[in-house]
Amino acid sequence: MLDALNPRHHKAMSQGEAISRSITMRMRGLTLMELMVTVAIMAILLVLAVPSFNAFLARGRVTGAAEGLALDLQLAKSEAIRGDTPVRLTFSPGNPWCYGSVPTNSSCTCAPTNTCTLRQVDSSSYAGVTMNAVSFSSSTPNDFTTFTAGQGVANAGTVEFTHPNAGTLRVSLGAAGQVSICSTSGGLGHHPAC
Repeated sequence: MLDALNPRHHKAMSQGEAISRSITMRMRGLTLMELMVTVAIMAILLVLAVPSFNAFLARGRVTGAAEGLALDLQLAKSEAIRGDTPVRLTFSPGNPWCYGSVPTNSSCTCAPTNTCTLRQVDSSSYAGVTMNAVSFSSSTPNDFTTFTAGQGVANAGTVEFTHPNAGTLRVSLGAAGQVSICSTSGGLGHHPAC
């Protein structure tokens, strides 16, 4: 018992424990086989994750294009009311696509030269996204809508954005200028099905 209280005995045990820990620490490394198995598992997980990640990016691009147009329609409406002048949005669908707005009753062109003085958006920011099914009532051709001066009412219509890996979102404009987005391919993101 007295031997256990001896400080030299504690020092010897501490040195013994240090040597034991040193040997244990050296033996904790990875073998080549363990490293190869780990790398193989990581490669398999990566191969499985890439298609899912590509679909995630595609959904983000379609959502970005649709929500961007919804905001631009609201901006055009507020400009027509605030500026007491009509604001027209003109659409050039397909791939590549573009749309733009101008404070007048006449159309603007966004391609090949930009004559849209308020706003102009094109497909370069939304890789793989196609604008199709542009249809506005009371306009011939049906590729534009005009917000009236002071009131902000417009001819109703829809524009659809599609990506083959994500689905389709439809942006709808009501006659009173209200904007909504829905998914024609089931729920896409937080947008309800049409």
